Amino acid sequence: HSQDIELNIRLRKAGGKILLVPTAKIKYYARADFKSFYKHNFRNGVWAIMPSLYSSVIPVFWYHLMPLAFVGSIMTSGLLGLFIPIFWVLCTTILALYLFIVFLITAQISWHKKNPYYLIVFPLVVLNLHVGYGLGSIWGCLRVIFSRLFWIRVSRRIPGLGKKEKFENLS
Repeated sequence: HSQDIELNIRLRKAGGKILLVPTAKIKYYARADFKSFYKHNFRNGVWAIMPSLYSSVIPVFWYHLMPLAFVGSIMTSGLLGLFIPIFWVLCTTILALYLFIVFLITAQISWHKKNPYYLIVFPLVVLNLHVGYGLGSIWGCLRVIFSRLFWIRVSRRIPGLGKKEKFENLS
């Protein structure tokens, strides 16, 4: 997962170029139901984060982290809203803004396709995509934070951490 993104980033940093061949043909099989689509998005979210354990470059672009920011802000403001009421306002504002933008895009697509079916299905698909990817990214963050490799790399970056101290015999 994410190897293509990480390779593209390293190629660009090295001055290379990525060739897109418009005549190339591929077969892509879209997920046919919401459950498999959600699982796919969750897995993609996990693997937007996990490569950071194994790569010296940040292996994703900022837009790969937007579902993490969206779902994380909803969860954080919702939990804080249990104790500090202003965070409920923040939570509902984020959700309302998100739903408004999804509605605008849905209306545009439905109008362009001349099919009102999109007004019902598209918001569910987009919500499934963003929530699945965002929750997967949160799970990926937890897996990184609780991995042994993460703490080994952190200890190597902080001087003095992870090294055994030598104590002189004071007697």
